[in-house]
Amino acid sequence: MRRAATGEWMHVEPEPASFRAGSKYAGVGRNDLCPCGSGKKFKHCHGSGQMSIN
Repeated sequence: MRRAATGEWMHVEPEPASFRAGSKYAGVGRNDLCPCGSGKKFKHCHGSGQMSIN
């Protein structure tokens, strides 16, 4: 929740990690191959440190 300029509370949805500006791996799904070329799934390679999105 976040307080608006008017003093009222409003619900704000978090922005998914794949849509954050400047993300090196934007648009890569967790089960896709990692774009680094390792041959591993993204979630077991460079995606392992990412926050889970529920």
